[in-house]
Amino acid sequence: MFPNWSYIHNIIPGDVGRIWIVWKPHSVTITELSKSDQHIMCEVKGSVHEHKDFCLSVIYGRNDKELRNSLWMQLKNDKLIVGDLPWIVGGDFNAVRYVEEALGGNLPIKQL
Repeated sequence: MFPNWSYIHNIIPGDVGRIWIVWKPHSVTITELSKSDQHIMCEVKGSVHEHKDFCLSVIYGRNDKELRNSLWMQLKNDKLIVGDLPWIVGGDFNAVRYVEEALGGNLPIKQL
């Protein structure tokens, strides 16, 4: 699909994968450490000697608050893997702090 590129995805049989991490292998080495239907966590090592290694978690959270609970538990467990490495966590958590921040869709009453 991506000639001369490497990739990791979270496609699980019976479910559509929602996260892809794609990179050029001559520039960095990425090793998958953990993944679920809502996240991929990996270690990133650069090919440049000054580059600092770090962990990266890419998130695409479920729309339902109850289903997202497993994501929070997974991230707590992943912290044990990270240790002292810098850790970047980013993506779409499908969670808002205030109802006014939500765009589109209908909020279930239990999230109001």
